[in-house]
Amino acid sequence: NLIVMPVQPLVMVFGGLATLVQVLANALAAVPFLGTLIGACAQVLAWGAYIFLQFTILIVEGTAQVPFGYFDVQRLDWGLVIISYVVIFVVTRISLKHLTGVFFSRPAWAIALVALISIFVWTSALAAPDPRTHLQFIATTGGDAIFIRTANGARILIDGSAEPSALLSHIGAQSTFLDQRVDLLIATHNDEQNLASLNALLERFTVGQVLEPPAPEHPDPSFQKWRELLARKAVPASTVNLGTRLQVDEVNLEVLYPPPDNTSSKLALRVTAGLHIFLLAPALDTSDLAELLKTPDDLSAEVAALPREFERGFVERVSARSVVLFVGKSSREQPSPETLKLLEGVKLWRTDEHGTIEFILDGDELETRLEK
Repeated sequence: NLIVMPVQPLVMVFGGLATLVQVLANALAAVPFLGTLIGACAQVLAWGAYIFLQFTILIVEGTAQVPFGYFDVQRLDWGLVIISYVVIFVVTRISLKHLTGVFFSRPAWAIALVALISIFVWTSALAAPDPRTHLQFIATTGGDAIFIRTANGARILIDGSAEPSALLSHIGAQSTFLDQRVDLLIATHNDEQNLASLNALLERFTVGQVLEPPAPEHPDPSFQKWRELLARKAVPASTVNLGTRLQVDEVNLEVLYPPPDNTSSKLALRVTAGLHIFLLAPALDTSDLAELLKTPDDLSAEVAALPREFERGFVERVSARSVVLFVGKSSREQPSPETLKLLEGVKLWRTDEHGTIEFILDGDELETRLEK
């Protein structure tokens, strides 16, 4: 708290100013150049808030690793909540007055500039990826989002969730404020829920390339907006089917489903990195799985992300050591007892129980990390 408290007023000041300026930019959007110019000013202010907020997150995450550095609180009474906010308000007011006095004195300009640069450098350094391949199965409601970060820092996102804000927050945590990009975006299914969050991502991040399944027979509003965003932002998009291959650094992606004569608008992927093989098919339904079983392709994998319902024959064909299930809170997002019985003897990872599940590939080693 002593480390991050001095920067909290700056987060609020920059964030509040960025919001107000952006509201003004939206109101003047019809005026040529003026709305764009004011919007650019809002973006610069938002960067200031982002630097201090990212610094706070890194400090909190780092100190949480210290033994007894934190403890879970199951319940807070209203009285304690009110007292906490009063204390925060008083401390913030004092800090703002103090910072205001220091900020406008000449020596403080140099100190503030050095502090800003230092925080930016350390934030960028601490947020930089390590030289290993990371596959993250993101725990969000109503989704099957998978994020891949290569050893060279390329970013691949496969699918979204019913919580666009949670998805954007997770991807933002993997980025720096000057590098808001996703190099490859793959939609394995183009239903409204999935595309709604991917549309939000397209609006916020720079996307290098898109892979998508065949268009649905009856496009919904999210799909229409998806196509509009791709066209407006000039994002290269390719429709893929069986046999499509793509390599991003050390990561190889291959489409296993659907075959060209199949009208399904869902994809199944095989991801290979070194000696490790992942089968990604969480969006397939029982009819899709039956069709996939008819193909002669090798479906075996070390780790498989599967739908919540499948048959014994499919599990035996995949023969994975570990299985990931995207499980939500509602009853329809829960695997059946029959499904769980089929997975006896297999290491089962569930997003509702384990949170975000990350596999880190380091040569022959496969490390698992959980983030609740």
